[in-house]
Amino acid sequence: MIEAFIFITAEPESIDKLGSELKKVKNVKCICAITGEYDLIAKVSVETFPELSNLIKKRLSTLPGVRRIETSIIMKTY
Repeated sequence: MIEAFIFITAEPESIDKLGSELKKVKNVKCICAITGEYDLIAKVSVETFPELSNLIKKRLSTLPGVRRIETSIIMKTY
């Protein structure tokens, strides 16, 4: 199982709608609005790296209102 945090910069007027849409995506386990450099953070869980790549490239980055995505793969959970 591969888990990652996906940091999303969104169009300001799209944050709430984007958060609601991200909640509907199969592999998104948690979505939060945050302060700082990014607007939203999503925790995702997939089986393979190609699946993670497809989720980011074909599903998340194509949602209306997404400006930028940055991904951090979880290496270890304490």
